[in-house]
Amino acid sequence: MELSRRMDVADGTLGRIKYASGNPQLANLVQIACFFKLRPWQLLVKDGYKLPRDFDPSKQPVPKIEDGHVRISRFNARPSAILGSESESFSMVLGHIDVAEAWARKHLGVQLDSVRAVTVAGDGMSPTINEGDLAFIDADCRRFETDGIYVVLFNEAVMTKRLSADFATRKIHVRSDNDKHDPQLVAQNELTICGRVLAWLTLREH
Repeated sequence: MELSRRMDVADGTLGRIKYASGNPQLANLVQIACFFKLRPWQLLVKDGYKLPRDFDPSKQPVPKIEDGHVRISRFNARPSAILGSESESFSMVLGHIDVAEAWARKHLGVQLDSVRAVTVAGDGMSPTINEGDLAFIDADCRRFETDGIYVVLFNEAVMTKRLSADFATRKIHVRSDNDKHDPQLVAQNELTICGRVLAWLTLREH
């Protein structure tokens, strides 16, 4: 019960996933996967297979290399930066990206084994974050904590948005930096936070 409370997911939902006795809703699946820093498909088990009792997916640190760099998992999920586009979720790992540890410590500022990298799609966050940029996400951040840029699940779409609190209504403003996309005011329970954007790398072509 303690685990389900921390994830804000019903006990029955966790049991159905563990024992392959039902199909959870997408929002629950993504929320659980975000909590354990997994891809949602990894929670789907085959033919009644049960996870070992000592299985602890949260203890899977990003491997560190010895030449002053750290290795960060890179996912093929492309969180849409346009509100309402096609639903996607974190899926298979494309590989890893090695960055200088000094840069990571300065710009990411969290436990580095919680950092994931995803590629941004769409122009919703332009000109701040552009399509094709590589965003570094704190996968341990699963609740709205303070104003900033987050990867969220909203209306069954995974997207990158700027969130800010509305203290009068206790709701959250969901904004794009691109003025072509209208802001929305939504209740906190309408959003699933998958991580907070810590930094990004802009890829330029000549």
